[in-house]
Amino acid sequence: MPVLRERLKELASVEAAFIYGSWASRYAGERGEAPGDIDLLILGRPVRRSLARLCREASEELGFEVTPTVLSKEGWESDATGFIRSIKQQPLIPLHESVDDRG
Repeated sequence: MPVLRERLKELASVEAAFIYGSWASRYAGERGEAPGDIDLLILGRPVRRSLARLCREASEELGFEVTPTVLSKEGWESDATGFIRSIKQQPLIPLHESVDDRG
């Protein structure tokens, strides 16, 4: 997903980012209905307004709504909720995995 990879480089305070959900499942070869949107998982503390703009612009360019979920890295590692445990059991497509502390 080059569009999202490039845009994420511009977003500060992102430690990692992944596509999950139906888009990642189809990419991994699982059968099912065509995805209706792109589920984007962000680990870090990005500025919400910047993230919203990134998702809106990427949605327009890709023709699919990009739906972000933001978690702290600590929350992700804690397995504290069923939601987190569920995502970890599904395919994930890495988009960004370097620490970025520009802001």
